[in-house]
Amino acid sequence: MLLVQESIIVGVRFNRDNNKTMTPIEQPTPDQIRAVLKKHSITREQAAGLLHVSLRAMHNWLAPKDTANHRAMPVAAWELLLIKLGEISVDKWSH
Repeated sequence: MLLVQESIIVGVRFNRDNNKTMTPIEQPTPDQIRAVLKKHSITREQAAGLLHVSLRAMHNWLAPKDTANHRAMPVAAWELLLIKLGEISVDKWSH
């Protein structure tokens, strides 16, 4: 499976043939971040607390892409938010 550079593998699922498939996580847009916050009825302040980041970081990640204040949310922060809110699950690492 080829993945774009911003993607990471986040979890394993099984398809009909009982084969493992990987699910990529890509960098979110501000609209995607807002949608998840709204779905779970959490504020920017609460989300910043869950992610251990500043409120300013949350504001920058939620700023429209065409503004000077916009900063892309790191994929790791997006993954952590999704995990903490129960949007995705991950399997324990095994080698």
